[in-house]
Amino acid sequence: MRFPNWSADKALEVMDRNGISTSVISISAPGVYFRDKDPSMEFARGLSRKTNEICAGLIENHPERFCAFATLPLPDVDAALEELEYALDVLKLDGVFLLSNYDGYYLGDTRFERLFSELNRRKVAVFVHPATPPGIEEIHRGVPESMIDVCFDTTRTALSLMVNGVTKKYPDVSFILAHAGGTIPYLAARLDILSTLFAGLGGVSSYIAEGVDLVSQCCSQITGILP
Repeated sequence: MRFPNWSADKALEVMDRNGISTSVISISAPGVYFRDKDPSMEFARGLSRKTNEICAGLIENHPERFCAFATLPLPDVDAALEELEYALDVLKLDGVFLLSNYDGYYLGDTRFERLFSELNRRKVAVFVHPATPPGIEEIHRGVPESMIDVCFDTTRTALSLMVNGVTKKYPDVSFILAHAGGTIPYLAARLDILSTLFAGLGGVSSYIAEGVDLVSQCCSQITGILP
């Protein structure tokens, strides 16, 4: 797949044409970490820093038009915490970009505990974008995962955060899930039913209704149109 060229001028033109006053910019999947080519994560650390400084430069040149989410060199949590401090305290970026999984580990995994503790202390907004689900090449050979599977990966990481208690333990982290939460709006009722069978899952749809404005509205609309 060929990625389109991006420039600040083109972005501002699109924003003006559509009445958008300010845009929040970030990178997207696959992020900055490429395991097979970068086992030491030196490249990931350097690319995170470069990406964040480019974003800071765009904000400096267009302070009323752009904000930015910082890129972190995960799954190295120590390096991520170091870059978080630089990106927020020095560059003054506006939040953090995370992928839905790193090396197959979803965001509710305990290996990310120290990161979420610091994000909670700082009351950071976290934008979560789906990554390629682990093992997907064995499921749909020849079908791009971006067609359907990435939305399921957003769902998996959202459930991981809820089931493992991250959203309750760190209530001052504001999660923004790409694509309206993946398939969570459609599966909330099913998750509630199955929570009677599996300990720790309970009340998923009620949590969504209380904690997520857009998705809670979608849930209500879906319930209203189904027989």
